[in-house]
Amino acid sequence: MATESERYEGLITSALALADPAILNDETVSQLHVEGTAQIVGAPEFADQVQLRELLSAIEEKHRLVTVLNACIDSPEPVLVQIGVKEISLSGDNLALISAPYSRADGVQGSLGVLGPTRMHYERAINAVAYVAQIFSESLSKIS
Repeated sequence: MATESERYEGLITSALALADPAILNDETVSQLHVEGTAQIVGAPEFADQVQLRELLSAIEEKHRLVTVLNACIDSPEPVLVQIGVKEISLSGDNLALISAPYSRADGVQGSLGVLGPTRMHYERAINAVAYVAQIFSESLSKIS
């Protein structure tokens, strides 16, 4: 548990470091931060170079990810799990997205998530995303 707690604390630190100053102010700006895309290259689901190229191109077209993450904000579920994410890419059948919304006391909202292969360790990813979203919300509320 101590090791997992340290990992989560590292995730929180990274998430807060990625926060755009506009999120912390009153401006409403749509921002997207993507990290770890190189990790997908090693996944066996994306051994096909054509699929991998298409997926990476889709991730670079950040508006597709923004659309999917915005749907998370409107979801009644505290953590949304999507298996097969065709909105991102034609090879999205091999993807899973675990996302959770976060908010500030004044209602400013966003979402964060993990996009990975469908064979990911769901329990660990769901717990991590939920925890980081909760801590992110609490931290943002303390700042405002």
